[in-house]
Amino acid sequence: MTTFTVTVPATTANIGPGFDCLGAALTLYNQFTFTLLPATTANPVSISVKGNESAKVSQGADNLIYTSFLQVYQKIGQNPPPIAIEIGLGVPLARGLGSSATAIIGGLVAANQCAGNPLSMGEIEALAIALEGHPDNVVPALRGNCQLTARVSTNWAICQVIWLKNPITVVGIPDFGLADGKS
Repeated sequence: MTTFTVTVPATTANIGPGFDCLGAALTLYNQFTFTLLPATTANPVSISVKGNESAKVSQGADNLIYTSFLQVYQKIGQNPPPIAIEIGLGVPLARGLGSSATAIIGGLVAANQCAGNPLSMGEIEALAIALEGHPDNVVPALRGNCQLTARVSTNWAICQVIWLKNPITVVGIPDFGLADGKS
């Protein structure tokens, strides 16, 4: 069986005037380990979760990592292989650090790898932005560093922003979660 790990950083977004377009990667990570299962496996997905708040993460086919994984196969017109996903949570959920972006990027990058890398970076970014609804977290989660993203006609223009070499980031994490749609 083939196994590989995708590590995706947390992000901070809406920096200064950059609402929904400017974000930066942080040094806090979620790890997703994918294991290809035999084609005869009855269940197409097996998901296990470790880390804080693991009980809040779906272990079913509606898991955001898995639904993102499926998007690549839908785009390339192939059936996805049965897969086991082990999630190592290091990024707090629903606390403004891009936890959903880590899931989306983890699923897309893993599926692209499993399928033999048929999609370009730009195609992965476009899928990620469509899934998340805005680019400010998914683009730096994929590319790292600080990224400015703008819509140009039907495409996305992405520019790395000069950022501090070793910024010291202080993050306040509240005792309660707040999903993007409710904030």
